[in-house]
Amino acid sequence: MSKKAQIPISIRNLIVEHHKTGKSYRNIADIVQLNKDTVARIVQGYNQCGLISLAKRSERPSKATGRIDRAIVKKAELDRGLSAPKIAKQIESEFSIQLTSQSVRNRLHKIGLKGRVAYN
Repeated sequence: MSKKAQIPISIRNLIVEHHKTGKSYRNIADIVQLNKDTVARIVQGYNQCGLISLAKRSERPSKATGRIDRAIVKKAELDRGLSAPKIAKQIESEFSIQLTSQSVRNRLHKIGLKGRVAYN
C-alpha cells in the first residue's frame, strides 16, 4: 500500500461549495481535476460530519516514555562514540523494556543528534 497525498483544504472547500450549488460529482471532478470517487468521498464526509478539515491520523504509541527519552539523550551526549545498538542494550538492561536501535536513532534525530563517522 502506498502513501497518498492528502487533498488540501482549499480544494476540499472548493469541492463542497460546488456541491452546494448542485453540481454533480463528475462535473466537480472535471473542475478540480480529481477522480470522481475522491470528490464523492470528500462530499460524503462533509455531509456526515459537517467537517472539511483533514482528520488527524493515529500513530502507534511509543514504547519510550519521556524518562527513557532523556536517558537515551544523556547516554548519547556523555559518550559520543556509543552506537544506537549499544544505547538500546543499555536502556533495555536499565529499564527492562525492549527497544530497537532504530527507535534510539529516531529519538536522537528528533532532538537534532545525527550519527557521524569519527575520523582518526
